[in-house]
Amino acid sequence: MWMASDVIGYVITFNIILGVFNLLPIAPLDGFKVALGLLPRSLAHSAARLEQYGSMALLTMVAFDVFFRTGILWSILSPGLGLATRVLVGKPFL
Repeated sequence: MWMASDVIGYVITFNIILGVFNLLPIAPLDGFKVALGLLPRSLAHSAARLEQYGSMALLTMVAFDVFFRTGILWSILSPGLGLATRVLVGKPFL
């Protein structure tokens, strides 16, 4: 039987997954803008020129993860997910 607290925990966990994914430093995601803001100006300018290739890199990474089950996304996201869910939900992600 599902408790309301379990459902709320899953909803919060799903939002954490989306938030951590959005913070990946790949061009179409918000994490890329954060990374540009943290880099020194010369490196940020060089990285900004790579922005046009970010969508293709993200699509390729997701496609490889889905079709070939490489686990790229999981290995990148799992440390942040574990910490954030432990702090915000009160139990680890898995």
